[in-house]
Amino acid sequence: MVVGTINGSIMTLLAATVAICLLASGSPATAGPYFNSSEPGCNGSDSNVLFCDDFESGTWYVTDGDAAGGMTNPANKGWGGTIYANPITPAGAIRCGAGVTPFGNCAADGGFHDPAQTEGGRNMALHRLKTPTCGSTGIERCGVPEVYVRWYMKWDPGYLFAQEKNLNVTNSDGDIAFADIQIGCGAGTRSSIGTPSVQVYHCSANCAAWSNCGPQNRGNNISFQPGRWYFVEFHVRTDQVSGVAGTGRIRLWINDCGTDGRSCGPTPILRFDGTGGLPGNTNGNLIETIWLENWAGNPGSAGNGPLWDQMKVSRVGPIGFSGSSGGGSVSGVAPSPPASPDLR
Repeated sequence: MVVGTINGSIMTLLAATVAICLLASGSPATAGPYFNSSEPGCNGSDSNVLFCDDFESGTWYVTDGDAAGGMTNPANKGWGGTIYANPITPAGAIRCGAGVTPFGNCAADGGFHDPAQTEGGRNMALHRLKTPTCGSTGIERCGVPEVYVRWYMKWDPGYLFAQEKNLNVTNSDGDIAFADIQIGCGAGTRSSIGTPSVQVYHCSANCAAWSNCGPQNRGNNISFQPGRWYFVEFHVRTDQVSGVAGTGRIRLWINDCGTDGRSCGPTPILRFDGTGGLPGNTNGNLIETIWLENWAGNPGSAGNGPLWDQMKVSRVGPIGFSGSSGGGSVSGVAPSPPASPDLR
């Protein structure tokens, strides 16, 4: 199996006494392909949670998805890495150490984009979902009609954005069935500012309102800047929720959390909300895969990033800030690394 054929388109926090958007202390994480996070609900106890990763195990993925074992290699924890960075750099597609992330010690590292590149990607990987009735090895296709995906990310100072992808909600390894987040959609030059938008695929109704890259439509637009942490939550509801064509919905929340990741504000801020047809594609009409991606088109981004951390995927939401329920901020400390995991 070849994974990665799309080619288009975090200083541990020691204490805190003010309202911040970091994790409250959580239970030990479980290991295996789906639950690698010490955030509450990310240990297999919540049947709505489809997978989590806080990357504190010290790796993101260690081999490409088409290498021996692929996504079933226990070292990959259910991630299917792409073929765009060989050797995988840094090893394990991870960055660890004091000051890397406010959520512990390690964050997934998107890798370095060579300024000489005209297009391409570095470290990327997809992950499939676990439901109460499906999923054991990490490779099964377990479909759901609706997901909420929450994560935090940051690009190194000096990074230059271009037309690049960031996260895909899909069902197959190649085609994007539903939607992704684009940065600088259609941009022809590199920039120190990256404007996010929603790119919708296979839309069957109200597509004109979204266009190819639906702009932020809530009147409070935000752009990404290098050296700052951002909270992001992406909601995709397919037509299959109601069984009626044209009833899909997409929402996108983004907060600027500052250079230290502690200043996200009191609540997540909705930047995009759209309703339209999300019927799926020839591979099916259910969501099966979340794909962290940093493919950049012409002229290609330059510099290192993004770092990704505190990923949580659920069938219900909004998930909100790490450690919260329903979108409120939390006072607390960052979670401890996974310890004494149980395989589930």
